[in-house]
Amino acid sequence: MAEGRTSASWPCAVCGNVAAAVTLLPAGEPAPGFTLPPDRPTGSVGDVMQGYDRLAIVGGPIGVTLGVGLDMPAIEDALGRGDVRALFGLDREFAPFWCPDCAACYCGEHYLHWDVWDENFFDCVRGLCPRGHQRMLMD
Repeated sequence: MAEGRTSASWPCAVCGNVAAAVTLLPAGEPAPGFTLPPDRPTGSVGDVMQGYDRLAIVGGPIGVTLGVGLDMPAIEDALGRGDVRALFGLDREFAPFWCPDCAACYCGEHYLHWDVWDENFFDCVRGLCPRGHQRMLMD
């Protein structure tokens, strides 16, 4: 774990590979693999997002970077303990790779997912774990 970061990863209950890794990014630290283009003006969306604490989720059915509110100590605690249930309890979108019904984590190969559209507008991402439990992964 790098200094100034809190992170954890969990194995897939089916194949044993990493299901997902979750890293808490302090304000000002770019998300993994994200850099602003040199011609992007200051004050752009990317700059603004870097001004907030975020949670980077790599792997699982969906990879995403989410802004976090005032739950920083609780998120740090859950990640520090590797407690995916507690992370999910803070916000279901913080653990889209975890199935609460079977209490297991799944990688993107084993947790199916699809976008749901309301007419021409994106509504959410739903998922289906290998044991047939369906839930909303991202709203």
